[in-house]
Amino acid sequence: DRLANTLHRSNEAFLCAREEFLAFAATNIETLAAAHREELALLPSDVMDELVKHQAVPCSETVVYDMVHRWYEVNGPEDGGRGGPFRILRHVRFPLMTSDELSSFASLTSLGGTWSGSLAAAGWNKALGDLVREATEYQRDCQSMLGIYDPSIFIDGVLDGKLRVPSTDSEGTLRFR
Repeated sequence: DRLANTLHRSNEAFLCAREEFLAFAATNIETLAAAHREELALLPSDVMDELVKHQAVPCSETVVYDMVHRWYEVNGPEDGGRGGPFRILRHVRFPLMTSDELSSFASLTSLGGTWSGSLAAAGWNKALGDLVREATEYQRDCQSMLGIYDPSIFIDGVLDGKLRVPSTDSEGTLRFR
């Protein structure tokens, strides 16, 4: 992305290579997060955003959350562009987490935060709390409709043969796929 200027961004080969790099990084995100935690935290916000929401991410959402959390610790809230100061956090697929994982996040936000200091903790806690609440409600809806919770239902967006419309982000695209 450091090479990306208007000339390169219009070059189809450059764009294809960039997408291949993103797909490779997304597919290997767990290994990258373990071995290159600090380097990942230095990625530009648009690259982190694309990496976290990429369809090829195969790992636990807690790994993705930890990576996003570390990114915000290093970089602070985004400038408030589209999606708000914590827009990357919105791409963590909280509904795919277990209810125990969601409960631990809910208790973190009620205890005053997931980090200390001046990193807009109140804004982070509100954003995290809203996303955890949304995921918990979704899981509860799935359980009440089917008697079970199956994350693949959320991914497919189908409940009892009927299409369920998941939440959308500010761009109108599905946040969780």
